[in-house]
Amino acid sequence: MLHYGASDYILHLEDLRRLLIHSTMKKGLETPEDPEEMRIKDFFFNLTDLLVGILEIDDKYFSGNTHTVMKLSRQIAERMGLNRKMIDSITLGSLLRDLGKIGVKQQILNETRELTEDELMSIKDHCQTSLKLLKRLNLPWRVDQVIQHHHESYDGSGYPSGLKGREIPLGARILSVVDSYVAMTTDRPYRKAMNGDSAVEEIQQKAGTIYDPEVVEIFLSVIQEDWKRNADSKERLLVVDDEKYIQTLIKLHMVNEGFEVMTAENGAEAIMLIKQKRPSLIVSDVEMPLMDGYTLCRALSQDPAFSDIPFIFLSSHKDPDDRIQGLRLGAMDYITKPFDLEELSLKINTLLKREKKIRRDPDKESGIKGRLEDMPLQDIAQILNLGLKTAKVEIHPDTEENHGEVFFSRGEVTAAYTDGLDGEKAFNRMLHWNAGNFKIRHGIQSKVMNIAKTTMGLLMDGVKLIDEENRDRDMQTTEERLPSGGSSAR
Repeated sequence: MLHYGASDYILHLEDLRRLLIHSTMKKGLETPEDPEEMRIKDFFFNLTDLLVGILEIDDKYFSGNTHTVMKLSRQIAERMGLNRKMIDSITLGSLLRDLGKIGVKQQILNETRELTEDELMSIKDHCQTSLKLLKRLNLPWRVDQVIQHHHESYDGSGYPSGLKGREIPLGARILSVVDSYVAMTTDRPYRKAMNGDSAVEEIQQKAGTIYDPEVVEIFLSVIQEDWKRNADSKERLLVVDDEKYIQTLIKLHMVNEGFEVMTAENGAEAIMLIKQKRPSLIVSDVEMPLMDGYTLCRALSQDPAFSDIPFIFLSSHKDPDDRIQGLRLGAMDYITKPFDLEELSLKINTLLKREKKIRRDPDKESGIKGRLEDMPLQDIAQILNLGLKTAKVEIHPDTEENHGEVFFSRGEVTAAYTDGLDGEKAFNRMLHWNAGNFKIRHGIQSKVMNIAKTTMGLLMDGVKLIDEENRDRDMQTTEERLPSGGSSAR
């Protein structure tokens, strides 16, 4: 467990040295079942997470973002059933993806105006900079492809290589979705954050153009479970302590658990912050200059707007009378220093679970939804064919009461059904539907195969048939408009 104190700043360099020697001698961790090997690997991942967290700790826009991206990327990779080596590569790649932004001027990253072409290029180069920084480490995990291509787009419009579909490494496709979601739901200098629902809706709309639709579907199931765990929004924690390193240790730990963390050095500064942003819970030292923890607690208890905020005291005094005094003031707990961060975290989470109400019911049907006006069946089929996807597409047109289903296996259409039709006739019928709803559900196959043509052959024949029908209809319309024949006037 992690305790604070001077020893926390002395990292286990011997473990790190052994890991780097191990990674240089061995190109890959094919079966990391040895307990010692797993311990070193876990240490390296946790150390990397910690160091990246330290780099972000005072950034009001990015603090905690990398940990969130890492957690969601790993969950998606695990949900997809990838092997351990690939999961580790994606996890570490997500932690190190933006390391190259160290070389980008902070002024550019925090700019509110529209960036110049040169400034945009300096930001786009951060992937290559990250790879240059990592090149000498010779890591046993293939993170280079994940980092280099996580800004590629599924339709080939991304950078740096313009890859599309399955040309983009799977780890990069996963990271692209997660990185975009976290960016959308975070305040930036030039815009406010979206709420989770709006960000998910935008990602769904861009499935098949910017994002891999199969990854998007799995992301949706992961993020909905994450919403269940974290309720409507991040809980906001206020840490009040005049010892800066204690603020930093608590903030690092709690940010990685999904909290928004504010810090203050005394009670007077804390009150100013509380009036700007109401915290879900306050952790305050007892002894501080200007206004101590007891005075802060009394001041808040007398204000109806803030009197119900849960309070936890920290103190160097082990005298039982001090503890009694703190609890009498209304504090939920009184913790003596030095304390265990895991224990503090458990108490904070337990208190908030008891206090908060359920604010969201994220249960939704699985699958990627959209409108045929935005993506007709012809486009859906090409996207699934490009990615060699196995999926079921459900279509509900606005103009008819019936509905249709199309099944794909590794990108090829295998079966199609509408009311009264099946096979190619059913597929061609659905090509005519240009208004309505669709849903793509990945991983579902048809037990029966009623289409033998390739997807592209099917589309070419279907489009040709529609063109012929349109041409016949135009000719019929033209003939109806011509004067009818008859006897000439005398």
